[in-house]
Amino acid sequence: MTRLEYSAAWTGYPHGHLPAPVAARSGSTAVPILAQVAVAVVAIAVRFAAPGWLLLLLLMGVGLIGLAPFVVATAFGVTMLRRTAGRWRAALMTTLAALDLALLTFAFTLPDITDDAGTNFVPVARLFLHQGAVSEQTATTYGAIANWAALCYVIAAAGVVAVAVARWLSARSGHRYPARKVSH
Repeated sequence: MTRLEYSAAWTGYPHGHLPAPVAARSGSTAVPILAQVAVAVVAIAVRFAAPGWLLLLLLMGVGLIGLAPFVVATAFGVTMLRRTAGRWRAALMTTLAALDLALLTFAFTLPDITDDAGTNFVPVARLFLHQGAVSEQTATTYGAIANWAALCYVIAAAGVVAVAVARWLSARSGHRYPARKVSH
């Protein structure tokens, strides 16, 4: 009995594997859209924990420019999530999750700019450690984490767009990747 025949006998399906769960096959994008909106709201709300010039810029609308990659990547990703299943859906969900994680890390760790050089506010320190201002050295450490998070944010946004475009091109060309051969 070959491996495929054994799998088919065990699962009861002729091709030897179970069909994808309903959530992976459905065209519903309500949960990913709600998750993306929640991440954006949390990222903006967290900045209120660090009063300074960045908060003022955010309130004036200039800070919202930083969310442009997030909005573009979410638009591409969620649009393609509705049209795909399986590996493409998993790739899109993974890159969207990386995008969310990077944005939240950036929002929580970016030190705010104040007029006093010795006064540094970091949202994560104020919210979770209950510290007012942090030292210059601590602010530098948080700033380094925020810099890496910003880089990951841009890479993840580009990744979401790249996966969505690759999926669109694949669907447009009608190309199907060959099935893996089962060894006997």
